[in-house]
Amino acid sequence: MFFMRLSQITSFIRPLNVVTNSIQHFHRSMSSQVTSYDLEIFKRLAKNDALLTSLSLSMSQIGPKGAQMLAKSLKTNDQVVEVYLNKNHFQDQGAIYIAEACEKNKSLKVLDLSRNAIGDAGAVAIAQMLRVNQGLQFLLLSHNQITSDGLNHLAQALEVNAHLKELHLNFNSFDHLNGQRFKEQLNAHTSLKRIKIGFKS
Repeated sequence: MFFMRLSQITSFIRPLNVVTNSIQHFHRSMSSQVTSYDLEIFKRLAKNDALLTSLSLSMSQIGPKGAQMLAKSLKTNDQVVEVYLNKNHFQDQGAIYIAEACEKNKSLKVLDLSRNAIGDAGAVAIAQMLRVNQGLQFLLLSHNQITSDGLNHLAQALEVNAHLKELHLNFNSFDHLNGQRFKEQLNAHTSLKRIKIGFKS
């Protein structure tokens, strides 16, 4: 049973309770670091632990190195369906690692990469992942540094992706005009039901 029902994901309000098939791990330090706790989680993912279907490492400051280690475990995991990684400061390199893993992963349905200082290089990698991934349904990229160039790559990828249902891109570095063009370009998309876009001042 999932940590939260997919029908509840539209609001992206997660309950605070922790159940047996989920792991939540919150902020420990302002400096990027990988702890023994993180390593144990990565080992469980690599071993395809059937009890681990939902993982939150939000505000854990794992950085690019931690993202790389997590990505290695995600490549072969077919149990986890939700991964929340917001506010880990792994930037483009970390996003590239995670995106490459998601090209292989077939179980993941929810991925939160918000607040990680991801720019266009990360967006390009995520776009490439969206071209081949057939399982991901909810993708959060809010509060990053994606410009109109990265947005164009995402738009092109979404034209061939028939599985993503919801995409959050609010508070990135593209302007209102490019944001509106992006939404108009995807109006005919058959599976994407919601695009959330807001703009930095």
